[in-house]
Formats: sequence, C-alpha cells, structure tokens
Amino acid sequence: MSRCPSVAHDLRSPLAATISITQLLKSADLTEEEHKLLNLLETSSIQSLEMISDLLNINTNSINMKTELVELNSLVAYCISLLQFKAHEKAQNLIFTGINVTIKANGGKIWRVVSNLIVNAIKFSPIGADIEILMTKSDNEVLVKISDHGIGIPMDHREKIFDMFTDTKREGTSGEHSFGIGLAISKQIVEAHHGDIWFESKVDEGSIFYVSLPLADHAYTKA
Repeated sequence: MSRCPSVAHDLRSPLAATISITQLLKSADLTEEEHKLLNLLETSSIQSLEMISDLLNINTNSINMKTELVELNSLVAYCISLLQFKAHEKAQNLIFTGINVTIKANGGKIWRVVSNLIVNAIKFSPIGADIEILMTKSDNEVLVKISDHGIGIPMDHREKIFDMFTDTKREGTSGEHSFGIGLAISKQIVEAHHGDIWFESKVDEGSIFYVSLPLADHAYTKA
C-alpha cells in the first residue's frame, strides 16, 4: 500500500494527456462512430482520473497538512467553472451564491471536497435540473450548502455513505459510475480542517450536503 500514492501520481499525467488529446480530436472531421468511440475514451479517462484523485486523498489528517489563507469564494467559483461541462452534458444549471470569506486550509483538498459534492449532485440529478451552491457565514465559521433535486438517499444507505469503499454506491441518472470513496475522503478532509460535513435527503426529491469550516481567525480552535 505504501507505493499506491506514488503510482497514482504517475498515472495522472498520462490520463490527463489522454483527455486533452481526445478533446482536440473531437474537433476533427470524423465519422459518427469514431466520435462515439472518442467520447467513450474521454469519459473513461475522466472517470479514471477522478478515481485516482480520490485515492490520493485517502487518510487525510491535520498532521503535516500544508495550509494557507484561502479565499473560499474564489475557490468554489473556480471549481464550478471547471465542472460546467459536466452540468451542460445533462442540460443542468449550476447556480452559485457566494460571499467573500477567508479560511486557513489546504486549498487543493478543500477544492476536492467541493468538486466531489458538486459532481455527485450532477450525477444523481435528472436532465435539466438546477443545482444550487450557497455560501453563508456566522461569527466563526463558513457554511457551504449544495442542494440538488435528484434521486435522494434511501434510509438504509444513510449510515454508510461516508464509509470508505461503501457498498451503497449507485449509478447516476444517466448511468454514471460511482467508485464509493468520494464522500469518505471528503469527510476525512473536512474533519482534518476541524470542520463538519452532513446531509439531509428525501428519496426522489433530492439531497442537501453541508460543509462547515472555521474562518481564518478561528481555525483549529474547535475541540
């Protein structure tokens, strides 16, 4: 297991290159069948890259985690901009209401949490759905709320969705695959930042995921 992070890092570059090449080739004069194969290659490569990104974040804790002052509004907005293509594929709308707020964090890891939650909202929401991302703050923490109008989470799955390699993984509304580790890693990352993550859900009505993080002036003061 000790070599897994190193191997995962080594796999990222060729996969990222494959995705870039397929995106370039999609503008070429190809047959319909060739475009279908190219789309399949792109989708498979993106899914593999996402799984590797999740694996690289296993066992996140606050010890030796590099942190800096992060303007969270900009981070969330950038994450949304990168995921617009996924939402557009399902004619979905990502609706963002942010606020200027600074936290002390590892920006890359917090970006991964936000990305995981938005990707899940896209994956489990129907075509044409709205997905709302809202930021609010109190005196000592900021709250990021991600709401969808998707399939919801069954009662018998709710105790397990934050478990690593959970057996509750399901296909998305367009047949998207789930690796079953994204939420577990997100929970590790949030807790390493002395924050909290939780959710509310109704089957066939949607889910709301919440992430609270201490503001920069209150970072790491929680018990």
